[in-house]
Amino acid sequence: MIPPEEVGFSTTAANLPSSEEPITEEPVDSTTEEEVTTAEVTTAAPVNMCGECDMNDIAPLMMQDNTKFSFTEETPVDGCKRTTALCQRSDDTFCNEIFMYGTNADSTSSITDETTIAAVWATFSCETDGTYSWMGITGITRLSCTFEDCE
Repeated sequence: MIPPEEVGFSTTAANLPSSEEPITEEPVDSTTEEEVTTAEVTTAAPVNMCGECDMNDIAPLMMQDNTKFSFTEETPVDGCKRTTALCQRSDDTFCNEIFMYGTNADSTSSITDETTIAAVWATFSCETDGTYSWMGITGITRLSCTFEDCE
């Protein structure tokens, strides 16, 4: 029998595992479950700017001699601004042809609610994007007026 004093563990290099010994690992499962999270996306409601149109922004840049441009704010419809624009003679001359035109990104169109021998006018609606429209012509960016065949 071996005396208890002589039983022990040695920490000499001969007793340590060799670095040349193969290292074995447990097999890893290549299929893993991923946790998928979804974020709820909310879109802010579009801003309604139909009360913010300013007729000064689209008013004619130049008027013919002895003519003037003016406008009147009408009663809003469903909170949206309505504005009547007027081009008229400022003298006693009468014209056979008076036109108001509205220009948008696509074209220039004749715009008229009513015409007399001295004036033309139209009522515009302010749209939710903050631009004026008239009878399906939207995004109006400029008005102009012409007076022709005047006596």
